[in-house]
Amino acid sequence: EERPWREDLMLILRWHDHWLKGKDTGILKEPQVKLYMTGAEKYRYEKDWPVPKIDYTKVYLRRWEGLSFEPEMYQPDPDAYLQQPLHLSTKRDGLKYVSPALPADLEVAGAAAVNMFASIDQEDANWMARLFDVSPGGGEYRVNKGYLKASHRALDAKKSKPYRPYHPHLKAEPVKPGEINEYNIEIGNLTHVFKAGHRIKLVIESMESSRDPEMQIHYHPHLNSARTTLHKVYRNREYRSHLILPITGGKEAVMETLSDENFQGGV
Repeated sequence: EERPWREDLMLILRWHDHWLKGKDTGILKEPQVKLYMTGAEKYRYEKDWPVPKIDYTKVYLRRWEGLSFEPEMYQPDPDAYLQQPLHLSTKRDGLKYVSPALPADLEVAGAAAVNMFASIDQEDANWMARLFDVSPGGGEYRVNKGYLKASHRALDAKKSKPYRPYHPHLKAEPVKPGEINEYNIEIGNLTHVFKAGHRIKLVIESMESSRDPEMQIHYHPHLNSARTTLHKVYRNREYRSHLILPITGGKEAVMETLSDENFQGGV
């Protein structure tokens, strides 16, 4: 994908011609919001942003690497991964959670977040959440991603929403090793259609690689702590870790597939 100042050059010129040269380019007669819906590969036009009638829906992390509209209720043991620093190993570890194949298209347009309960055995760590669309053939398209440093987990309650946490970053608050804390990771705005037969995949990690596709153009990988760190993510009756999706279409059609009755874990 190109940068906006390249792919939207003509739109930018029309905007400047209207406001700086007084030319009637017709730009004010067009819808104020233009969205490109990846997955469907088409544009969508709206009058407002956020778009109306967003159903912010919790998709819960489950055992066996699954995602479901129903929370985990009976399995108290957490999922875990160990991340070593680069001076010891180049191996990258993490967790993944995958939905069943969707029976119909699922459209999302709006802000998304991961709200999870987790512990680490050090005073700090980096959390990274990446959301993917997995095709029936196994190909993966990264929809969006978000980051949070564990010591900057504090929220501004007045400015935060469940789907859009606001971290003031006023000071670092070291983590008590082994203590379970809530981490709210903003994934950002999504404009995507998960097509029928595709799966939703959430990956939680602590390190990026310079070989990741998104790093080839903008080389700025986030590295893990310099200390070997054990990460545990809890998803049970008490700690209902979940992904929040801004669903704008197709929820009723996929409800049964993502219900507890049909949950069989990820892949």
